[in-house]
Amino acid sequence: MQREVTQHTSYYQKIWSLSWPMMIANISVPLLGLIDAMILGRLDSPVYLASVSVGASFVALVLTSCNFLRMSTTALASRYIYDKKNKQSSSLFRGSVHFALMVSLLVLILSPWLSDLGAKFMLGGAKKSEIYFYLHDYLQIRLFSAPFTLLNFMLVGWAIAWQKPMLAVVSLTVSASVNIFLDFVFIVGFGWNSAGAAAASVLAEGMSTLVSVFIFVKYFPHLFNQRWFVMPESSLFISFLSINRDLFIRTLSLAFGFAFFNHMSTNFGVVITAANAILLQIVAFQSYLLDGFANATEALVGGEKVNYRKQILRESLLMTFIFTLVFILVSLVTLPWLPGWFTNQPAVQAVIHDMLLPVLLLPLISVFSYWLDGVAVGLHESRAMRNSLLISTFLIFIPLCFLLKPWQNSGLWAAFFAYILARSLTLGSFLWFSPHVNAC
Repeated sequence: MQREVTQHTSYYQKIWSLSWPMMIANISVPLLGLIDAMILGRLDSPVYLASVSVGASFVALVLTSCNFLRMSTTALASRYIYDKKNKQSSSLFRGSVHFALMVSLLVLILSPWLSDLGAKFMLGGAKKSEIYFYLHDYLQIRLFSAPFTLLNFMLVGWAIAWQKPMLAVVSLTVSASVNIFLDFVFIVGFGWNSAGAAAASVLAEGMSTLVSVFIFVKYFPHLFNQRWFVMPESSLFISFLSINRDLFIRTLSLAFGFAFFNHMSTNFGVVITAANAILLQIVAFQSYLLDGFANATEALVGGEKVNYRKQILRESLLMTFIFTLVFILVSLVTLPWLPGWFTNQPAVQAVIHDMLLPVLLLPLISVFSYWLDGVAVGLHESRAMRNSLLISTFLIFIPLCFLLKPWQNSGLWAAFFAYILARSLTLGSFLWFSPHVNAC
């Protein structure tokens, strides 16, 4: 007994050992957007950057809304962390693959309609907009990454649940490296502009999925050594779908919020749309980096015994906040040079400069919502996550966007900051009264 207590006197080292690989893996996702922005921002017109940023936002609405697959897989697979050859873990893995492929097939079938819908929705139906042609072209190509994206969500979910974050690092690092290389080939070399950015993303996602499958076959062969055309056990499948329902609504609400932000940006012209695209990429970089601690929290809270959860929550929150302060200080050092890194167009740089300081300070507010997401996933509080995003998106953010529209871009960003704050307050309130948290 004494040995067990000693073993768990501190989780700081374990939290860090799980967090830093996931930070590296996570930032490869926004890094792709940052590289796209840096390259497209140096072309002769801001229309390419604006079209890709708006298009990527709609793709996120369609595909990233399915990130619930990663979260639900982590929540369920963490139950089998100490019994990796359990029959139920194989059944869950098979069910996850089936679900990802079914949703992917639906997206591919609907992709022509989704491309047209996306271009109209993001531009308010303005077909004569100079962004429209490039946006529609981007969407038609980019949606073909659906099978790769969704399978990667599922595989990363397993890697986090079984506390093997380096598996996710290898896969996502491959994706980032291939995408950056192909960006230079297709955009700079071939001059394909926005279409080149889309093609690079699709091929990079495909390569990442192949690497992920290879790694899982090597380290977890029992997950693949099974009959694939058999439905999972009904109780497990019902549990999987139940969690997915709430997380799907939650993630769809989050993706819709960001898509709506880009939609509102298009009302203020190409220059502001392009500048906001860069600023949102910085926000995405912040969120994915700080999500490393959230990933560690959800893996530990879901996989450890109940009597250690309070200690995990306390120590992970402290580490998250300290790292956030250090990250903000480092970010502020780059403040004078950041606009010039992304674009050489003075008008776009000016808009970025006006909002850059508040954006760099945003993690002081947003970090709590990221950490609370990790807590909620680990404790299987998917309903609280769903309700938090529904309230924050449709009762706070969208009404404020219209209310503050006379202040144009400053009003839009004020609404966005209120949106992030509302996420933290609502989810924190729901979890405070949760029986799972009170049982810790």
